[in-house]
Amino acid sequence: MKVPISRYTSSSWMREEKEKLWDNVWLLVTHQSMFPEEGSTQRFTIMGKEIVVVRHANGFSAFRNRCPHRGTPLVSKSGSFSHFRCPYHHWTFALDGRILSMPQCEKDDSLSLEELPCEQALGFIWL
Repeated sequence: MKVPISRYTSSSWMREEKEKLWDNVWLLVTHQSMFPEEGSTQRFTIMGKEIVVVRHANGFSAFRNRCPHRGTPLVSKSGSFSHFRCPYHHWTFALDGRILSMPQCEKDDSLSLEELPCEQALGFIWL
């Protein structure tokens, strides 16, 4: 059986594959060796979604790379961080995604970063 070339070039096939397959399986994204210390952060774009993976005191977490206020990206490049700060209104988040401060607003602890499922196995990090 030959696979039609359209399976590799069709945008509609790609959308369907993303919805029915890739959004429902674990994806290998990186190795823990890329995170030498607490605060080490890697930024990825996976299936059109901006994602950050961060090493913190309790292990690893993954978040959508956007502030819950206006969706502004928090991390512009991979590196080492002590916290994440939105460049728009300076909302500040801990490495585990908790809101730390909301200047000129009453702090709302429910406004944490959108966390994604993240697991580690054999040194590899999966989303």
